Amino acid sequence: MKKFVVVFLCVAIAAGVAYYLSNQKQDDGPFAQGYIDKAEEFLEGRYYSKALEQYKMAIDADPSNTDAYVGAAEIYEIKGQYEPAIELLDGIERKVTRPDEIYYIRGKILFDAGDYTAAVKSFKDGYENNSKNWQNVLALVRTNAYMQNKEEDSIDVLKELSNDDSEGWRNYYLTLFSYPDSGEMMSYLNESSSNESAELKSMKDSLMKVVQKVQSDSEDVLQNNTLVAYEYLNADLYQPAIPLLELVIAENDEYYASYLYLGVCYQKLGNIDKALENYEKATTVDAKQLQPWVFLAQAYTEKNDQKNADEAYQEALTLDKTNESVRLDYARALVDFGLYSQAAREYGELIDLNTNKSMDYKIELSELNSGSLNDFETALKLAKEVVEDWEGFQTSEDEFQVRALDALGWAFKQNEQKDEATKYLKRALEADPYQADIYLHLGVIYAEIENFVDAQEYLERAIDLDLVGEISAKASNELDKMINEKDN
Repeated sequence: MKKFVVVFLCVAIAAGVAYYLSNQKQDDGPFAQGYIDKAEEFLEGRYYSKALEQYKMAIDADPSNTDAYVGAAEIYEIKGQYEPAIELLDGIERKVTRPDEIYYIRGKILFDAGDYTAAVKSFKDGYENNSKNWQNVLALVRTNAYMQNKEEDSIDVLKELSNDDSEGWRNYYLTLFSYPDSGEMMSYLNESSSNESAELKSMKDSLMKVVQKVQSDSEDVLQNNTLVAYEYLNADLYQPAIPLLELVIAENDEYYASYLYLGVCYQKLGNIDKALENYEKATTVDAKQLQPWVFLAQAYTEKNDQKNADEAYQEALTLDKTNESVRLDYARALVDFGLYSQAAREYGELIDLNTNKSMDYKIELSELNSGSLNDFETALKLAKEVVEDWEGFQTSEDEFQVRALDALGWAFKQNEQKDEATKYLKRALEADPYQADIYLHLGVIYAEIENFVDAQEYLERAIDLDLVGEISAKASNELDKMINEKDN
């Protein structure tokens, strides 16, 4: 009898398992959707790691669910983690219900990673799978502009596109590709769409003025080419702008703006040496123009050429020594080069200008003193002048208040006043609970006072929120150090 009962129970359990698995398979869609819904809840609070975990569970529940892959890939993209994103999306087009969306998100990630050739292929595959996916088509057009001789391909895919959501952008790009036929340009530009964004309307208004100029004064090829080339730059169409600018230079090699725009094109396309060559030429053609010197300085900074960057910034400041944006740009470049004392002097010059941005400069200088210069007393003094002594602090912008409170809190910590530090850092978090550096600072303080539970929570949150990598690296180091101290 007992044997019969055991056999009966085994059969019943097996049947129950089979029934569960059968129903589970049928319910994969809704089951996966539950994980996706939970992931979206986590994303609202910017809990990226938890959201990613939910998306991965959705993928396990239903490997055909496109939204789960896209959601996970977008988190990797937000965090700048391109390799795991591409690995996740590799070879899944045949599994999912909407493969064109996989091609699109993969193309975006490849573009962000700087692999334009692979990005074009992915967008093109997406177009061949679904030519009506207008976001993918526009991405293909923009990425084609990083390659040579792709204008015809772009025109072909744009002309086939017909979707109410995309009409405005479709006609905007077709207008540009129709140059120099001003009649065809005007025809496309006059076609409107009720779904146009404010951004697109502004771009189309600017382009309309250029087209009207081209139509009314077709003989002025030199200026027309320059104006249209500038509109190409506004549309992120850098490669098509280059031949126009070269035509302008061939006609008149004494116009600095042509070299400036050409330099911008090459810099955007990743050819920094050609960019520098053209910026240098622009400064030679007209040494009294401020913009070419600034662009030249920024390009040398990008190339990590300290000497030439410094010389270019000095030339720019000779032309306009009270120009705040140039001096601030210079100060930040000096920080990048590790010339902290020199950068501090530039911030001092900015503060002495006594403009409505003086408090911003004080906070940046306070951060510099707290971090790289280890002048903690000066850091605290500057931050106090902003947060505690400046009557305009309470009416300043929220983003600035948060940064200033964080700077003051960290300056208190550096001066061994941890209670005051946590008070201001928590005020900063109340105002904005999504700033990774504030969590890092609180995590460091709690680790020092051996409140390891809270320290770990703050440091892990800093890692999760950081989208650049610098803060998460510091937080990871602090976590490792804290764990080692606990173990010892």
